[in-house]
Amino acid sequence: MVVNCLVGMLGLAVFFLWNRPPLNPKCLIRIHNSAGFVSGEPLPRHVMLSLADILHEAQVKTGFIAITADARVKFSRTVPEKFHQRLRNLVLNP
Repeated sequence: MVVNCLVGMLGLAVFFLWNRPPLNPKCLIRIHNSAGFVSGEPLPRHVMLSLADILHEAQVKTGFIAITADARVKFSRTVPEKFHQRLRNLVLNP
């Protein structure tokens, strides 16, 4: 019984931590109602407009896109995987 509780708690912890942005991203784009809000390093206007188009096409309502200092991009679970490469190209090559 105790083992089952521990396994369940560990599973919940992994689930919640897996869908969190990194602690110190260079740029964090929070998605709300298919619009992106940037904190950290700003992105050019044309990137934000293209980003909004892709998010609308992917029907993403909430989530995040995080860019780390070593140029890695992390997506929330709500961003479909088939759009990851397009978004990665967009945010890493403004």
